[in-house]
Amino acid sequence: MSAKSVTTMTADQFKVLVSQIKRLGKLTNDAIQRAAVFAVWQSLEHRNSTPANNLLQAMPAGTRRNSLVLFFERYGNLAYMTTKKTVEFFDVENMTGVPQPEFDEKTLMVTPWHAMIKEADITSAWDVQEQLEKLLSKLERAIDHQTREVINADLIKRVREVMAEGSIDRE
Repeated sequence: MSAKSVTTMTADQFKVLVSQIKRLGKLTNDAIQRAAVFAVWQSLEHRNSTPANNLLQAMPAGTRRNSLVLFFERYGNLAYMTTKKTVEFFDVENMTGVPQPEFDEKTLMVTPWHAMIKEADITSAWDVQEQLEKLLSKLERAIDHQTREVINADLIKRVREVMAEGSIDRE
């Protein structure tokens, strides 16, 4: 497609353009997924943050870059250094006492890096209520659909009842 004015683009040309964007977006996401999983493996196996940092530096600032950082922090021995704007090795086990994450390539390859979302910071009682509502909704769906065993399902139902009664202090 030539670089003509967009005002001369036909509906069919637009359709082709959107199709190309969709295809290239999927190819890009898949390539980033493979690179991200490799970077996680390097951090766990070799204590190496260079691949993760190289991939991060290749990403433009924004939500997708933030999602990649969360993927690295959740599944690798990696932490984002805000002042340097880099990802560096973080020895989870020695620094926190929490065992090092296990590397599971199959699971990580189907865990979309771009779906990682940072939890909102709590700034008021309303934020707490909103997050509690989201959590309860997820748990209730799991209980209703029996997709997973939910421990203390009766307690979750009672919390919902208390919320419905308006008994939660909103100060």
